[in-house]
Amino acid sequence: MRQLVLFSLLLLGTLISKAQPDSSNEHSIKQKLINKADSALNVSDTALAKASYSSVLNSYKNGLTIDEGNLCGYAALKLSKIYFGEGNYNLSLDASIKGIKIIESTDYNADLLSNLYLNAGNIYSVFEDHEKGFIYYNEGLEYVRQTKNVELESFFLNNLTAMCCYTKDIPQAKVYNNMAKELPLKDTIKQLYYYSLNNGFITLAEDKLQQAILHYKTSIEYALKPGMSPKFLAASYSEIYKIYEETNELDSAIYYLEKYRVLSEKEQYTYMQVDSYKTLSRLYNKTNQRDKALSYQEKYVLLADSMMNNREFNRIRSKQSAYEKDKSNSYINELTTTISEQKLILTIIISFLIILITLSVLLLIQKRKLQGAYHDIFERNKELINIEEKYLKANKIILGLKEHGRDIEDQNKTTGLKEEQRNALLHKINHIMETSSYYCNPDFSLAELANLVQSNTKYVSQIINETYNVNFRTFINEYRIKLSRKRLIDTQNYGNYTIKAIAESVGFKSQSNFILSFKKTTGITPSLYQNMAQKEKK
Repeated sequence: MRQLVLFSLLLLGTLISKAQPDSSNEHSIKQKLINKADSALNVSDTALAKASYSSVLNSYKNGLTIDEGNLCGYAALKLSKIYFGEGNYNLSLDASIKGIKIIESTDYNADLLSNLYLNAGNIYSVFEDHEKGFIYYNEGLEYVRQTKNVELESFFLNNLTAMCCYTKDIPQAKVYNNMAKELPLKDTIKQLYYYSLNNGFITLAEDKLQQAILHYKTSIEYALKPGMSPKFLAASYSEIYKIYEETNELDSAIYYLEKYRVLSEKEQYTYMQVDSYKTLSRLYNKTNQRDKALSYQEKYVLLADSMMNNREFNRIRSKQSAYEKDKSNSYINELTTTISEQKLILTIIISFLIILITLSVLLLIQKRKLQGAYHDIFERNKELINIEEKYLKANKIILGLKEHGRDIEDQNKTTGLKEEQRNALLHKINHIMETSSYYCNPDFSLAELANLVQSNTKYVSQIINETYNVNFRTFINEYRIKLSRKRLIDTQNYGNYTIKAIAESVGFKSQSNFILSFKKTTGITPSLYQNMAQKEKK
């Protein structure tokens, strides 16, 4: 029955990888398998757990969503841990590498990646590839720091300390060990254990053997405290015997090795069993205990063959090296593309700057020409103001000239007024406009002007139109513009006035209408006119 269930799960994983259901349904199936595997693992049913996790991992294909990729990566992580616990290091490494590829291709999930890198580093350490182990631990350390998981960070730092000791980088080993000690961990006993064990590694690498023994014995004291896993005690035993062997104190070395062996067999720490059998065989040979040496040699060969398939390990390592090479090449290609794009962007920016500088120079030249033209307009307007002043003093207009008598006669036919009456009315209109400021009232009307000159709106409107060829509103606005020019130039009395205030002071209700009328009459805007007047004063 169990075999049928396992076969069904593996078949289901294959079907998932081949079929193409909608994304939500595929995610749901993977999640159910993960839940089944987690439940099986909780009751120590590793066979069912492995089958379920394998189904999810085997269902991975390109184009998965981030959530689906994370589920596949999670399955790879759990499989890697199960295989590692069983001593099947090749399958454990293979699962870790698959998980890293999946997560890096779908989403850089820092939590999953840090755990996967930790597992891979541990496996390389088992095979005593310390340089490769250091690379994986160091890579994982970057990810775990993103998660703020200080408990997991301590594992990386402790393992990096050991790797540095193996590669004789003692200063860096001390840095990592102190960093691990400073982490805010809840379990201070475990933290002090690792600190003592790592100090043993460091002093041993420095050839300070007696100090190393003291550190290892201190770690044993911490390992024997309540709540500590037997693995910690086994790890201390596995290190202290090496010093006694190096100092040729073989009885002490065998004493700790036997403790190491018994504990690893009891707890089924496969790698530690292999290590203890191999070393006991060597030490018993040194002490001429041939039977024991042969017995442990047989145990070592039997267990090592089943656990550590070096050919398979090298195959998996080569596959990972190829993946890393492809990843590096991809990164280099991305950098090359980025550099090319940046060169293109830089060329465009330089060209744009050249164009911008050229345009700026042209605009500056044009601006100076324009300022000169505005200055000329301003001066002409000042001249016009002077001319108008002289004209007002003369107090006479073209109407008095005899050569226009005939035209006026013709116009009289339109107004119905005699020549003397018409001249008199026009004189009154001009007098009111030139000697008073009634038109500065924004509500000043034709009726009000007619009342002031003691006539009617019809005659006043006709005379303005026939004489000046404009309607009443334009006629009034021209006087307002004339007055505004005088006030804009009079910086002493009106220098602090805004354009809106000037417009309102001469009778304009709308600032925009004032600006349009002023520019139409003078050729420049009132603000520019005012600025030029102020500059001239300075």
